[in-house]
Amino acid sequence: MGEPKQVDVLGMTTGIVSSFVSNNTVPASDLPQLIRSVHDAISTLSEGES
Repeated sequence: MGEPKQVDVLGMTTGIVSSFVSNNTVPASDLPQLIRSVHDAISTLSEGES
């Protein structure tokens, strides 16, 4: 069997946040927390934690 797929956490975070802010009004001051939250969620999911 091949090696397990590595998740592109940064790329997925970028895509999700970009899509969200394209369709929703988000104050600039809230962006760092939004990015951090999405990144943390994807990281946790990619590690298989629940």
